Amino acid sequence: MNVPGEEGIQLREERYRPFFHRLGRDVRILNGCYFSTPWRIVLDDNAGINQGAIIEGSSAIRIGRNVRIGHRCFVHSANHDTSDDDPRAFFERGYTCSPVYIGDNVLISANVSIMPGANIGDGAFVAAGAVVTSGDYPAMVRLGGVPATSIIGSPSQQENAKLIPYTPIVFMTPVGDSQATDAARLLKMILGAPGVTIIEQDDAPLPPTAKAVLWFGSEADEPLLDNLSVWTFSGKGPLTTSDEWPYRRTIKTTVTGFNDRFQLNETMRAQFFLASNRALKAPKRTHPEARLVWSIFILLAADDKHGEEGWNHVFNRVGPTLIDPQADGVGWRSRLNAPETILQSTIDARQVQDEGLSNFIDAPSYADFRKVRAVFHGAPELLVHFVAQKRHSAADVARAFVEFIAPHMNTAARLGALGCAYVLLGDDEAADRVLDLLFAPERQVPETNLIKTLPESESIDYSPLLSGFLIAMALKRDSKVLPIMLDVETPLEWRLATEDSPGFLDVKKKKVSRSMLDNWLALQAIPVLGVSSILLDDGCYAPALMNLEKIWRDLMIAMSKDVGAPFISFAPWPSGYHACIALRYDVDRPASAAAIRRIMQIQVQRLNGAAGSWYYLEGAPQNEAVKGILNDWGQEAGLHMRCVSDSSRYVGVTAHSAANSEYWRGLDQIKKLESPAYAEAMGVNFLTPRLGWGDGGILDVWLTPPHYPLEGSTSDTTTDYFDILNHQFKEQLRRGGLAIINSHPDCNQEILEIVIDRLDLEGVWVATVGNAVERVKSIYGPENIGLKIRNDALGDNNGVVDLVDIYSESAVAISDLVVEICTPDGGTLSCNLQLLPNAPRQIFDPN
Repeated sequence: MNVPGEEGIQLREERYRPFFHRLGRDVRILNGCYFSTPWRIVLDDNAGINQGAIIEGSSAIRIGRNVRIGHRCFVHSANHDTSDDDPRAFFERGYTCSPVYIGDNVLISANVSIMPGANIGDGAFVAAGAVVTSGDYPAMVRLGGVPATSIIGSPSQQENAKLIPYTPIVFMTPVGDSQATDAARLLKMILGAPGVTIIEQDDAPLPPTAKAVLWFGSEADEPLLDNLSVWTFSGKGPLTTSDEWPYRRTIKTTVTGFNDRFQLNETMRAQFFLASNRALKAPKRTHPEARLVWSIFILLAADDKHGEEGWNHVFNRVGPTLIDPQADGVGWRSRLNAPETILQSTIDARQVQDEGLSNFIDAPSYADFRKVRAVFHGAPELLVHFVAQKRHSAADVARAFVEFIAPHMNTAARLGALGCAYVLLGDDEAADRVLDLLFAPERQVPETNLIKTLPESESIDYSPLLSGFLIAMALKRDSKVLPIMLDVETPLEWRLATEDSPGFLDVKKKKVSRSMLDNWLALQAIPVLGVSSILLDDGCYAPALMNLEKIWRDLMIAMSKDVGAPFISFAPWPSGYHACIALRYDVDRPASAAAIRRIMQIQVQRLNGAAGSWYYLEGAPQNEAVKGILNDWGQEAGLHMRCVSDSSRYVGVTAHSAANSEYWRGLDQIKKLESPAYAEAMGVNFLTPRLGWGDGGILDVWLTPPHYPLEGSTSDTTTDYFDILNHQFKEQLRRGGLAIINSHPDCNQEILEIVIDRLDLEGVWVATVGNAVERVKSIYGPENIGLKIRNDALGDNNGVVDLVDIYSESAVAISDLVVEICTPDGGTLSCNLQLLPNAPRQIFDPN
């Protein structure tokens, strides 16, 4: 399209967009440019391509934000095979492909050639006529020549001796209180407030610009600070709870008292996890906890001694509203009568009331036999309940009926029900026979502790009945403990700041509720799980943590306003975007090439960008087929761990949920990870990635918000399962967070298309999980960005500031950084900066 001028630029931006992997906002392509294989090319926001440029996207080409490419430049990501040991003519050979990455804010002059495998850092300059060959070139480098080499060194380090921190607010912590210091550090980080300084009580003198102090100690230790606005925490006031502040509700199941040396116990744990996890993946029409409680009730019913006690434990701790909002305990217990009701109706129909059930068992008609068999085939748990009712009042009848139905209980779930029935009847020999059938080699899933549904099937049994039987058999070795403990955390206490103040803050008295700090830390703490504990938590998506962090921000603004200073903070996402969305794929099964291509098409057509993070199992055969295409499509490769020892440095990791895996072990696992790029935190709903909190201090691992599962099983074809959390998903985006959609590459991706099509993606940044984490790290990471004041900018009134400089203190370039300023008069300002290493930028001038 060779339409000249602004008209041509606008037409190309509009009409080219569907063909590129990403064509960002305000991209300017002048006439005469040529693009090959554009669906593998990313032109990010505000990139400019001058006349006559040729860009060959045989492999991935990523051209960053605000890049300028001069006239007649040539960018290529593939070369002819020119190896010396190939006897074929060059035209007979293939090509070697290697991605090209051009960072943000790069300036490339005219007639430059960029060859396959070149990786040019942010802020670089390439002189006219240079040939940039394969290799990594650092940020801010200046390149020239053939082949291109560094022609001028990086800018000299700015002299910091004449600068002092910009600190209108100081977080002061008691001496030796590491938890208070870590809490202050974390608060500063999540607020994106680099102007806040943290010091201990007897540390060096406060900076001359300090105006306000938030004291993290107790009231008794409140420091005496002259000429400062001191805010303190208060523990006074009545307790209160509100629906506006939902607490974190964590369901943690614990299997106790078992010896890990036996295969039975390992299989029991694996099957129990699968059954409980599947119970939470109920369709929308069923409350998730209802399935969980019903499943656990079945497990408990298998134990003669603790069955009724276990049911009362579950029912009283969880409550009837979580089982069924329309039912009470009596209604649910009536289900126990279902088997006898069904059988009695059959007996009545045959008019053999006098002989009763015994006659029915001794001489059933074929029609009756098929009817009853169908009942117990479809709902084998009814067999367990039937035997539980009859084992004392009519033990012989119950035993006869079990023998009658036994030959027809073929699946693992039905065998589990049969085994539970034998356990209730005290027939140890028959129970052992059922156990032998389940542990037969043809029923074992290779390399796991799992049991197949049928010997000839490849599917795994998820039935709680099977788990119930395995638990019952394991209890024979140790029956001193309740087999299942269901722990539901109680509501957190929300404490008012003062008796006459209706909130967490009392601005007049400069008091902050102590419980706001305590609950804020409790809400984000990584759960501590025991050896046999499993976290089953669908309540972690509650917005309580985000609600509290909004109040923290309001507090910082109030403190700044009180002393006539601006509150300066940074937004996490690039200018023009208020939220971020990412896709993650668990690659634990082989995926066809067609399925992978479909996923890429969705990203290009629906999201206009590369958003896929793929987590694969180490050593799995499907890895190469998937990993081979990731770079070509701008995707991220992560690791799905089977155990902590799988952890790879600088790679995003998540815990695999297969039964031969360690699964997610909470705080213990997070602390054992060895320098991953980031890890997944379950049970905690952050707004954006952050350093974790546990054991009363900051962890050194960056954690991501929980993902939103797209489907509950591989057979799902609708959005019903995703819709369970659809409101929370949209709330995560509305508040400006990172929302991650989780799927599997071999699942139905039409669901993803439906979900994306109904979203308003205006202002939503599309990125891989890894890119989103790196963006937040570069801005919110400890001491990454600093605010400093030049000595000559200080006013006469003890630090009234006219000019503030912002620095990248970690030599990281940050493109399109949004600086948000809340002025003392209640106004708001924002600016968009290109922050380069060692290059200060002025961000505030009150005049």
